[in-house]
Amino acid sequence: MQIPSELESLKEANSYLRNARTRYQTLYDEVGVCEKAMGDVVHSIEYKKFNRTQASRIVRLAKDIRRQRRAAKEEKEILEPLIELMDKYPRLVDDISAALGKVKRIVNEQGSRVYTPRILEDPELNGQHFDTAVKLSKKDKAPADKGKLVKLKKKKYA
Repeated sequence: MQIPSELESLKEANSYLRNARTRYQTLYDEVGVCEKAMGDVVHSIEYKKFNRTQASRIVRLAKDIRRQRRAAKEEKEILEPLIELMDKYPRLVDDISAALGKVKRIVNEQGSRVYTPRILEDPELNGQHFDTAVKLSKKDKAPADKGKLVKLKKKKYA
């Protein structure tokens, strides 16, 4: 039996959260480097004389640095609420990982679970093991009817 796709998404989100602090720090550093690079560009404009070709290169360089800074800053801003959440709940990532481990174990157990009928009179089922995983029909999300109904033994009470 497979883990439902929603849980796979949660697993991916948890992995994203686990790496969020490192990524945030990397982006923070990148914004700082871009700001220092822009300072260098501005100072070179202030102290040097340029011809048109050199001025064009400096403008393109400044534009590239600003775009790189903007991209890093926007991604960093996206991560900030997640970092705040993880600061508020320091065990969040570990708790989600533990819950996912339990779900995986349960899904594996359910996939190997068997049942031996005790009361049913149906000779096809009596003494046989069968998978207990419930399969839902796509139409009505109700258990699919894969067989005929069987009657239970009626016990006589005195």
